[in-house]
Amino acid sequence: MTDHDLLLQIVHKLDHMATKEDIVNFATKDDLRASIDEVKAEFNDKLSNFATKDDLKEAIEDAKSELYDEIVLCEKDIDEIKEQMSFFKAAKLEYDNQILFIKKLSNLETRVEKLEAQTG
Repeated sequence: MTDHDLLLQIVHKLDHMATKEDIVNFATKDDLRASIDEVKAEFNDKLSNFATKDDLKEAIEDAKSELYDEIVLCEKDIDEIKEQMSFFKAAKLEYDNQILFIKKLSNLETRVEKLEAQTG
């Protein structure tokens, strides 16, 4: 397991820790304390896999760097999607204009037919 994976496990566990509503569901304070002690022991066990605080800091920085890289890629994807949307909006506007032109032509044809019918 890489340091990054270990950090992700820790963050995942923190993310899913008990909320105030969950804490109310413990039968006694001792049950709550036991649960907290269990979580502490699990964190201490996982954190002990890092030889030093510097190793932990380095792993955190690596994880930050990876996340930053992913964010940059997502931003590039978003920019590309925005460009595509702009193109499609322009194409839709052109399509709408063509439909409007066709309707106007159709109306003119109808008027011409009516005038021809009236004049004989």
